[in-house]
Amino acid sequence: MPILYAFSSEGAERKAQDVGYDGLNNAQEAAKFGTAFVNPITNIQDPASDDFVYHLSNKFQGAMASSLVERYRYFRNPDGNSESNSLDVSSAGA
Repeated sequence: MPILYAFSSEGAERKAQDVGYDGLNNAQEAAKFGTAFVNPITNIQDPASDDFVYHLSNKFQGAMASSLVERYRYFRNPDGNSESNSLDVSSAGA
């Protein structure tokens, strides 16, 4: 029986599939929900607050860097958690 991969491993196709639970990327979320929330860790617009941030990322600064709760708050998020052809732990950087 052949192995069935649910997602494409090709660049543009993979990027289109690596989105949040709503199936939208950040630009599409901003247009649909009309919000301009900025992720406090990455300082990038994240309207649905669903962008993945690796818990050991150096993007955590100050009090957020020393807080276990803050470090794992964005770790479970699905948007950007499986960048293809990358040695980085996530698309959000490590």
